[in-house]
Amino acid sequence: MAARKMAERAIALMHSPDGRGDRVQAELERTDELLSRAREHLDPASSESAHSFLTAAQHQQEKAWQLFRSNELRPALRMTLQVRSMLKKLTARLGNDNPDRLNALLARVEALVEKANEAALAGGNPRALQLAARATEMLNRAKEFIASEQMQPARRHLEQAGKLARQALRHGDDESPTLEDAMRRYESMFDQLSELLSESPNPAAERILAESREHFDLAVELAAEGEEKMTQAQAEMRLATRLLQQARKIFR
Repeated sequence: MAARKMAERAIALMHSPDGRGDRVQAELERTDELLSRAREHLDPASSESAHSFLTAAQHQQEKAWQLFRSNELRPALRMTLQVRSMLKKLTARLGNDNPDRLNALLARVEALVEKANEAALAGGNPRALQLAARATEMLNRAKEFIASEQMQPARRHLEQAGKLARQALRHGDDESPTLEDAMRRYESMFDQLSELLSESPNPAAERILAESREHFDLAVELAAEGEEKMTQAQAEMRLATRLLQQARKIFR
């Protein structure tokens, strides 16, 4: 609708015989104002491509003024509207380069990927596990790009990591494992981590693993007491699994 409004405005300007030059000049001045605002928002920390983009827009606007002074009103109007389109793209790019926004996205995606890994481990769905692993890989790659100040690739990888994590969560919901199944998977993962610890001792991982085992043992005791304790047993099992996941992260 914004594009249609702009097009109708341009057509009206082109077909109005009276004061057409004044109207085109007003459009050029409006673009000058937008260029000035863009320069104010651009700072030395912005990417080199953003600076180049603004320079190109400035050159285009200068050409539009040259056309206007040569009384070539339609080409001048067309070119200044193109400059505005460039400025819209630049505004979006500056938003993507904003470190605060990128850090906020990173925090959201980290939480989402962690949740996906926990759910995949607890549920045991093979597809969910695969997607969660890919999401983790994308997240780690995004962090590498952030460290090297490559913000655009970082944002793309964060968005992809979030997408994969959400897919993993959906697949994890496809199956509701029994407490017995969750316990079997826990034992398998616990044995794997215990083996890793024997090869590469890590005090922090040992503490987390010990705490996880305490919650697991409590879950087993509660489950043995019968159906009335099953909700508590499941809660302890989820906590044990979450701690196990934290310990596993140390060895990545």
